[in-house]
Amino acid sequence: RRFECLLLGGPLMPPEDRRRVLALAASEPSVRYIDFVDDVTSYVAAADVVVSMGGYNSVCELLSTGKAAIVVPRTAPRREQLIRADALSRRGLLRMIHPDGLTSERLLDEIDRLLAWPAPAVAGLPLDGLDGAAVAIDELLATEPSAAVSA
Repeated sequence: RRFECLLLGGPLMPPEDRRRVLALAASEPSVRYIDFVDDVTSYVAAADVVVSMGGYNSVCELLSTGKAAIVVPRTAPRREQLIRADALSRRGLLRMIHPDGLTSERLLDEIDRLLAWPAPAVAGLPLDGLDGAAVAIDELLATEPSAAVSA
């Protein structure tokens, strides 16, 4: 198992976690760590496989780029990431590893699987919500006000 790995820490990473990741990255020549980048989307687009926590913006980027992804959702203080990752995983759009089942071996196995079969099943997933909302608003604005509406 050899592949290059880029880790993006992010501004909310606790300092102790950052120190641990930097120490691990320093001991492995195929791993590089970056604290912050201006354009995460370009890094996602260049990746073969992306591993993410599964926040709303991250998942939208993954789906819009069509990248193979493994999501390890946060489960506290809210279950929002877990609910989203579970629903998308059941549709075959990404792979989810529940944090309770996360091990380095499991993560590497999932990465290996996605490197062997990288194409996620994003076909048929509507990503045109903004255009659809604009059409719906235009239709509402073009409708005559109802005489039944009273103050």
